[in-house]
Amino acid sequence: MEEISFVEALESCGKSSKHLLLGNGYSICYKDDYKYNSIYDKAFSANERIQNIFGIIGTTDFEEVMCFLDKTIDIIQLYDEKNAVNDHLKIELDGIRNTLIETIIDISEGSMHEVQSNAEESNNILNHFDPNKSHIYTLNYDLLLYSYLLDYNKLHTQYYTDGFWNIINDGLQYDNGKNNNSNIHYLHGAIHLFHNQLNENYKVKGPTADIKDKIKTKVKNKDYPIFVAEGDSEKKMKIINSNKYLNKQFESFKKKMNDKDSYLFIYGVSFSDSDNHIFECINNGSVENIFISYNEELDKLKKRVESKLKDKNIRYFKSLVRKDLHGLTSHEYMDKVHPLSRQ
Repeated sequence: MEEISFVEALESCGKSSKHLLLGNGYSICYKDDYKYNSIYDKAFSANERIQNIFGIIGTTDFEEVMCFLDKTIDIIQLYDEKNAVNDHLKIELDGIRNTLIETIIDISEGSMHEVQSNAEESNNILNHFDPNKSHIYTLNYDLLLYSYLLDYNKLHTQYYTDGFWNIINDGLQYDNGKNNNSNIHYLHGAIHLFHNQLNENYKVKGPTADIKDKIKTKVKNKDYPIFVAEGDSEKKMKIINSNKYLNKQFESFKKKMNDKDSYLFIYGVSFSDSDNHIFECINNGSVENIFISYNEELDKLKKRVESKLKDKNIRYFKSLVRKDLHGLTSHEYMDKVHPLSRQ
């Protein structure tokens, strides 16, 4: 398990296909508010009871807390299925999930413009992937990838698509047909994706400012987005399997992980147990070459990776938050870091 530069990782792929899996670390690159402790402070600063629950469990990781509450409910039901405490815990669980949605909407407010203005710069890892050959998978719920997609497609003739293009009253419906050639995939849903009573999966449409207002209105009316925030991997898979859109994205990921000749880049993923279904999919696939980003505490990350991924050729590269290169286009980046890389 060696450490290499990002440029070396790109070069080692040659002309082979390369795919990208994004985690929360990608969003944190744009705004510290996406860190678990920041989300916790913003979401629950006025709720002392929820603060006490987080304090007892000893974490600000909302998925870990929801997993703990889920398991507590399951244990109590073994003794008393109609226990009133369980009713309270279920209410708290729903409250944490819904508050999380509202908080991510608010946090997205200030970071969407930055990711759009970053659509040509080197320190956005997305700019180093080719939409003709690459698929982008994300575990994140926020609007950053969507914002990038909007701006990238304005600047290029080759573009990314998420597969939502059939116009309906509420937005753009996902096309479940075999000819859907989408290359952007929200594996755990996102705050702008919804499911209606007609069993249609759709995304809210419009300019980014309007989208945020529309999402807030829907949430206020108890219409919540497709949002897989369960703290347990098995329960996440249960939700994924119950939704046509989510299931199709997971099947796409599974298919790409069985492409032995392709390369997988994993960026900003913490390798927590709540995402074991993702790591099992990678392990069961035939893809061999994997590049994983790191920011700090590489040794701890390596231990988590080693416990999740087996018999893979894994190499690590530093996350792309290089202040000395900020503002350069992806081509300028390659010329400065490695002048021969584009020859």
